Amino acid sequence: MNHSNAWSNPSLVDSTEAARMAASLEERARRPDQIQVNATLLDVLAPLSGERLLEVGSGSGVLCRLMAPYIAPSGRVTGLDISPAFIAQACRYAAEQGMAGSIAFAVGQAETLPYADARFDAAYAARLMLHVNRPDVVLREMMRVVRPGGRIVLMDWIGKPSQLIVPIGN
Repeated sequence: MNHSNAWSNPSLVDSTEAARMAASLEERARRPDQIQVNATLLDVLAPLSGERLLEVGSGSGVLCRLMAPYIAPSGRVTGLDISPAFIAQACRYAAEQGMAGSIAFAVGQAETLPYADARFDAAYAARLMLHVNRPDVVLREMMRVVRPGGRIVLMDWIGKPSQLIVPIGN
């Protein structure tokens, strides 16, 4: 991969900078416009109790924590990020909010998801595609790991918030 900035590959920054970036993601998630966008993503994804969800490019785990109550008590959210430091921060935030039991975090690349075919009921990526060189490869990987009839939701900055979220049938 050819990553041009820290947001495209936060695994290239030191742990202090990664912690600062994760804190920035947490702060951004508290803004009214982001609350609205994240709520819309939640509505479109429509997670159900017992489901297995995958977030590709999970960053600090904001959206994993948002989804976790909806899949409880027997479901599981898995957050995958390229940055070990982001994963460490995401684990810390989940533990602080008492959600460590329903969320798993892993280090990996979006272009080569380390999961078996059809492992998840749904997958989503938010604010990721603008940072990857091959969004088509990422989408194919997401389609591979989501069961037939499952859901894939992508959200990125391409227009007004109401135009950002488009479910993709699998």
